[in-house]
Order: sequence, then C-alpha cells, then structure tokens
Amino acid sequence: KQPAIHFAMANVRDFMGNDNDMVKMVLSLSIDEITKVNTNFKDQLVSPDLKKINALGHKLFGTASGVGLLILADLAREIEYVEEIDEQHIKRLQEALAEEIEMVTELIQDELKKMD
Repeated sequence: KQPAIHFAMANVRDFMGNDNDMVKMVLSLSIDEITKVNTNFKDQLVSPDLKKINALGHKLFGTASGVGLLILADLAREIEYVEEIDEQHIKRLQEALAEEIEMVTELIQDELKKMD
C-alpha cells in the first residue's frame, strides 16, 4: 500500500502552510475525531440507526478530507450515503473503517514525531 494515498501530508501543508504548531494541533485533533467516530460507529453494530450512521459518515468525511486522509474520506462518503440498514454491510464498513483508522493514525503519529 502507498502511504501517500492513505495520508497526503502535502494537502495539510497546502492548506495550513508551514506553521508546524498549527499542523501538529490539527493532526492531533484529527486523531481524536476519527477515533471518536470509530467508537461511535462500532456502537451502531449493536443498535443501528440510519440517521446516526449517515451523520457519522458526514462528520468523518469533513475531518478526513480536511487533513488528506483520502481513502478514509472515500469510506466516509460511502457511510454517509448508506440507504438502508443491512447488518452485514454495516459490519463490513465498520471493519474497513477500523482498519483504515488504525493505519492512518500510525501514519499521522509518524508525521507528528518528525515535527518534534
């Protein structure tokens, strides 16, 4: 897999310039946000609510696209536009989401270490 596809740090720099403190803050907050969405999406496996699932996808899309998490943004769009509760589909989305979030969190943390 190509890390640039999962996390396009250049997008973050283009958006925020070279203010390392601002970049670090935004990336740290992004980790917090995507982790919360992952937890909240897992809860949807127990008691699925279509509106909540769509809202989580919408929120995640904003966060992911804003910091260059391109594959995660695509996955978020898919979640945002889920049209019906299909438990197997929701479970597959949750597994893909958890895997992608784990990967991009590591990539972001690696970038944050380089900035220290």
